[in-house]
Amino acid sequence: MQLEASIGNSTAESGINITDAVSILKDIVGLTDLTGNAAVAADVNADGVVNISDAVLTLKTIVGLETTATLVAVDSSGSADLTVVGPTMSLVGVVLGDVDGSYADII
Repeated sequence: MQLEASIGNSTAESGINITDAVSILKDIVGLTDLTGNAAVAADVNADGVVNISDAVLTLKTIVGLETTATLVAVDSSGSADLTVVGPTMSLVGVVLGDVDGSYADII
């Protein structure tokens, strides 16, 4: 199960910056290996892979060509593919594109 929510607050894009785009590009060329919440955030188009399309969408957001930030719920293991195994579950909100997690004032 995946849980998604759109953020109606345009300030969420303020967490998406050039550092995020550079992190995505470094991951693509193998200089770094994004994991956990950073890997979820780097997959901006949520197609299951981090590639140049994600970097381009991040850059478009930075310059204002894309304006809708998406919030994805991530479990404690860093997975957006949620499996409910009990009555309660801890979730973290990750803004797609915000690889460094600099926008934390969402919820």
